[in-house]
Amino acid sequence: MRAVDHVSAPGYGDWAQEQLFLGVQIESIQAVEQAEAIMAVDGVDACWIGPNDLARSMGVDVATPDGRAAHEAAVLRVLAACQKTHKFAGIDASGEVTARRWLDPGFQFVTITSDFKLLTRGGPAALEELGLK
Repeated sequence: MRAVDHVSAPGYGDWAQEQLFLGVQIESIQAVEQAEAIMAVDGVDACWIGPNDLARSMGVDVATPDGRAAHEAAVLRVLAACQKTHKFAGIDASGEVTARRWLDPGFQFVTITSDFKLLTRGGPAALEELGLK
């Protein structure tokens, strides 16, 4: 509330530089090719890969062995860029099994579902647990 009061406060810029977390999305092959340069930018703390958008930008079908291999190589290239620049690496996963696949090589955070799925599945489940459904 009244964020403008804080932005103009003395020392806000220094505080923001130290306290705010900046994560960038890597969702295209062009971003993969520039991942190390992107992650080396001062102030960037992490990246999060959108694997479906990445696959589309690569023009690969991850249901085929060749497509899956090319896609995985691109994903791991981003992970290596994060590790080299000492930044956090994240990726979207479609569930717990896929999450483990990406946690094992070194991704530090994965998303295993969407906000939509959490609301449409988790909300009713919570109501049922409370005996309200």
